[in-house]
Amino acid sequence: MSAASIKQEIIKHIGSSYADYRIPLAHKILKKKIPLKDLFSVLYLEHPTSTRFSWLLGDISVIDPSKSKEIIVEGFKNFDRIHILNFDRTLAKQCMICGNDLPQKLEGEIVDRLFHWLNTPGVSVTTKYYSMMALFNLLQKHPDLKNELKISITEQLPLNTANFKNCAKKFLVKLNTVNE
Repeated sequence: MSAASIKQEIIKHIGSSYADYRIPLAHKILKKKIPLKDLFSVLYLEHPTSTRFSWLLGDISVIDPSKSKEIIVEGFKNFDRIHILNFDRTLAKQCMICGNDLPQKLEGEIVDRLFHWLNTPGVSVTTKYYSMMALFNLLQKHPDLKNELKISITEQLPLNTANFKNCAKKFLVKLNTVNE
């Protein structure tokens, strides 16, 4: 099965799909070693195809975390072309999965965006959570981010939901134990 035939299958079926369709498809893509770059143009299609494809990319990275880098590169490179609701959450989750091994060329831009998502009103709590976790993972590599992360989280406490506050308070405790 070629990348072109997988792409056609995705375009035809993914718009009405659920996890019971996407998970086996993710396994098939990985087993057949289909390059994700050959499928990424699906992200630029209309909803719901593009949105469900972004979910498929998430499924792929959960099965094989090494694919996160490829998804991050494409996602950040073309962020302004991708019009999927909450795509910031997808990228923040990919950065969390990737750990402290983000694509070197994009690391500065990624860190800036993660802090932006964490500090921007109206960004979903889930995106803020994944951004916090991704930034936390980077502390091993960039311990100088600790104070900025601590300040950002503290400033966001009174501005967000109860769920965010609960999560952020636990996260601050965890953050205080880093590099002590």
